Amino acid sequence: AYVFGDGSVRPKNQENEGFKPVYEKIAGEVPGGFTLFAYDGIQVIYHMVEAQKGGKFDANAAMNAAKGYRWNSPRGPLLIEPATRDITENVYVRRIEKVNGKLRNVLVDTFPQIKDPWPEMGRPK
Repeated sequence: AYVFGDGSVRPKNQENEGFKPVYEKIAGEVPGGFTLFAYDGIQVIYHMVEAQKGGKFDANAAMNAAKGYRWNSPRGPLLIEPATRDITENVYVRRIEKVNGKLRNVLVDTFPQIKDPWPEMGRPK
């Protein structure tokens, strides 16, 4: 697993293998959580624009392209729920341990593809 700038540990996957060294070379630092959120946001925007097939931009078509979109992120598999447009992702359980003399969040367990329960619970008024 990779240790990111925020001390978190992500599971090894193909996206991590490619993303982390390129980011470190360009930015001069290890990527943190916000970097990954931005990376994923750009991934979705790219998909929405690509869905336009070179035509005039249509906001409704772009939003429809995002609904149900799945991709593999450096932080694991992601899905935009079609009904709510909330993200479904892995939840990583970590504990702090000393790794190479530094305190790090070490991956203990993964709960795969957890959906945000809030929309189904109903938002308070």
